[in-house]
Order: sequence, then C-alpha cells, then structure tokens
Amino acid sequence: MREKVRSLHREKKSYLIPGVVSQWLLLAIGCSFSLFVLALAWAFLDSIRPASEFSVFHFYVVVITSRLCLSLLTRTFHSGVYAIRRIYRPFAAIVGIDLLGFVGTLFLWPVFGAWSFPLMLFATSLTGGAVTFVFVGRVYRFLGLLLDWPWRWDAQPASMLKKVVDKELYLAGFSYALVKFDAIIVFVFFLTSRQNEAGYEYFVVLYLLGPMIRASSEWAQLFYFDLKRLGADLFANFREAFERLVAVLAGVVAGVFWLVSSVSATLILEKNLGFFYLALLTLLLVRSRLAFLQ
Repeated sequence: MREKVRSLHREKKSYLIPGVVSQWLLLAIGCSFSLFVLALAWAFLDSIRPASEFSVFHFYVVVITSRLCLSLLTRTFHSGVYAIRRIYRPFAAIVGIDLLGFVGTLFLWPVFGAWSFPLMLFATSLTGGAVTFVFVGRVYRFLGLLLDWPWRWDAQPASMLKKVVDKELYLAGFSYALVKFDAIIVFVFFLTSRQNEAGYEYFVVLYLLGPMIRASSEWAQLFYFDLKRLGADLFANFREAFERLVAVLAGVVAGVFWLVSSVSATLILEKNLGFFYLALLTLLLVRSRLAFLQ
C-alpha cells in the first residue's frame, strides 16, 4: 500500500490516495472482525466445557486478539500517510501509554491480581489506538487527504482478491512477526505461569520490561524515511556507508536497553537471574538487528 501511495504522490495524483487507503482499511476491518469473532467463540466454547470456567487465561487471549485487531486498523490507517510524511507525536504520547500500563498494573494488582495484566493491556491498547487515530488524522487533514471511508468503497472484488494473494503481503507480515516475536515469548511464560512459580516470575518481568523490549526494535523506524530517500542508484555509495553506521547503532541500542532491562529485572525479583541475562541479551540483539534489516 505504501509503495502505491508513494507512486501516486510522485505522479501528482494524491487525490487517488484516499481510495487506495480505504480499500486496505476495508480488508483490515474484515480481518479484524473475523479474528475477534473467532477469539470470542473459542473463549466461550472452552469455558463451558465440563469442569471449566471463564478464567484469566480466556480473558487474556481475548484481550491480545483485540489488540491485534485494533493494530490491524491503526497500522493500516497510519501507513497510508506515513508513506509520504513523518507523523509527529508529543513525547508524552509516546512514553505515557506504556507508563500508564506499568503504573496501572501495580495499582490494580492488590485488587484484581493476575486479572490486572489483561485489564491494563486492554486499556492501553484502546488508549494507544485512540492516540494514533487522532494524530494520524491530523496529518490526513493537513495534506487534504480526506478518506473515502470503507462503507463508501465501490471497487471490484477482484482487486481485493489480488491484495490477499499477493506474496509480498505475507513476506512483509512474516518479517514484521519476527520483530514482534517477544509477544509470543510473553504469552508462553503466561501459559507456564499456571503450572510453576518460575514461569510466573519471568512472565511478570517480561511484561513489565515490555516497553524497553519493544524499543529495542522500534528505534529502527526513525530511519525509515532516510533509507527510502537513499533508494535511488545515484546514492548507492552513500547508502552503503549509511547502512553500516546504522548496523553498528543496532548493536549499541540493544546493549543499552539490555543493561537497563537487566538492572530493572534484578530489582523487580530481588535476585540474580543467571542465564536470563544472556537470553535477554540474545533476544535484544536479534530483535534490533532484525528491525534494521526489515
């Protein structure tokens, strides 16, 4: 979608951009609705089994699915204009949401216990989505790109089918999933936390360290426009030097966040975590490098 938007922008056909974004928004809405219905159906059917009930595990699954569905919408909306312009947000809006989740979890823990994790995850997801729509919407309005919203979409079904079967859609999704693999790790520890205390401790630590773990990959987005501008053959030599410097920066960023995360984890659990430090360093180095390559 971003490639198409950039192409239209270069060809002075920006008036066609809202239609392109609307088509992708419709696809995102369809995927989000289907995923959410499947998650609700699974939670309901699993909770009514004999000797079973609706638990924090079911709620957690529904919440992370809801977050995924919301991300599909906000990412599509965001990408439509991010293809041609940076989107500026106040520093408070960037760090405040994760800080809200951290403080809120600590505040709710004495009352709700393990339920506080999915509760705050749901709250921060809604808040983050709302903030994204507000600031991205301002850029759309500033550029005069008023969207033809999906319910006014009138393209042919064949064009949508072409998007669904395009291999680049899945390659891009797979590369992004690799960068976001920490969410799977946290979920695995959440599952094991129901059987042993060690799994629960690591789940709590990774959940609370989430902002720093995500930052170890999201830093690379700062260089997105610089790399795109250097895409022409004319800048090949300069681009190679630039990429070498950014590759070094990937290791530096990972090391800084590893140090902060290790100290934080030690303070949270009040003990030496041994092998966890090495595993965390490996995770952050791999994530940072993958983010740069992506």
